[in-house]
Amino acid sequence: MIKLVAWVIHILDVILPKRNAVVLRGYPDLEDQCISLLIALSRIQYQGKVTWILTGLDIDLSRVIEKYGLENLKLETLKHSGLRAILEYLFSRYVFFTHGLYTHPFWKNQKPPRSKMVVNLWHGMPFKQLWKPLGDPAAPAHVLLATSEVFQKILSTLSGMPEETVWVTGLPRNDMLFYKDAVAKTAISDLVDGLEWFLYLPTYRQSRENPVGRRLDGVELNSVLNMSKEDALELDAWLSSVGKKIVVKAHPSSIHSRVNNSFELKNIVIIPEAWLCENLITLYELAGYSQGLITDVSSILVDYLLLDRPIFIYFPDRDVYERSRGFVFESLDENLPGMSSANIHGLISHMDRFVKGDDTGKECRQRLRGKFHADLTPTSASRLLERLGI
Repeated sequence: MIKLVAWVIHILDVILPKRNAVVLRGYPDLEDQCISLLIALSRIQYQGKVTWILTGLDIDLSRVIEKYGLENLKLETLKHSGLRAILEYLFSRYVFFTHGLYTHPFWKNQKPPRSKMVVNLWHGMPFKQLWKPLGDPAAPAHVLLATSEVFQKILSTLSGMPEETVWVTGLPRNDMLFYKDAVAKTAISDLVDGLEWFLYLPTYRQSRENPVGRRLDGVELNSVLNMSKEDALELDAWLSSVGKKIVVKAHPSSIHSRVNNSFELKNIVIIPEAWLCENLITLYELAGYSQGLITDVSSILVDYLLLDRPIFIYFPDRDVYERSRGFVFESLDENLPGMSSANIHGLISHMDRFVKGDDTGKECRQRLRGKFHADLTPTSASRLLERLGI
């Protein structure tokens, strides 16, 4: 049934005329790629209609407009499953999405019509395999975005799209790393009791979209922290000794994305997607206030380099992850922009050295920042709109 509906939409998309209008669709709803593009469209005073398609309508549009200064946009939010959303998609000349929109990628001949421009924003530069090597095609689009020529080649290989259709404009979401807002700053300060803090963003091991029978990447420890209770308590105790906090946000696809951690921790704060929506703070806005990043092979590894702050790689199941999911680099170590740890003791040791003034990863970060980013300025959204002629 889904394939049939997608095919009907595709046929209509080819036949129907297009108007000067933009459709945006991100996952999750409060996605930095979309917010950044909305801000850029507002700055150039775009005159066409802008439709922001959401899974639900839990986001207060009036708050979004006020916070990000979008008053001069003809902006509307519509629910993804509604007929009006589909019609806006069919008649709009420009479509931006992160994970597909009303298409079925398993039909190779279902390419977007030439009468519109479809941009696959995706959601980051990959360290792990995706799309073709996993038998999971990329959503059909005219253009895919990259942050550098290195990732242009990688994304072309993974998606099957020609290199010239992978544009090195940078990712709009990275502009949000530098977005500052007094209300957000206060909410974040309250969250961490006014202390300096690190952001921990692990990628998922098992997807909540289809946890039964789906491929397991690495080792699932049944905790958003990807560590045992004993390790979590040890990390929490170290944080207490140095007067720091860690804020944890699960990957939106993780089976832990809607579940809080059961461990009794004083200095490790776990926030759900709902906290970001309630406080109207995007993930990358949040990241911009952090002192450093902890992750494994999440794509934020590349993005966070723009801040030139410490990155700590906590990857206890690396060997299993490599066998089950695989990496895009022949040598992962040469391309990891941070100090790597296979256990909690190593992570604490690296973080303790930094807290005491020894930023040993700075030289590596600066080397890879030049490799992974063709442009270091927070103007990716504007560069994309300019290249599109909007």
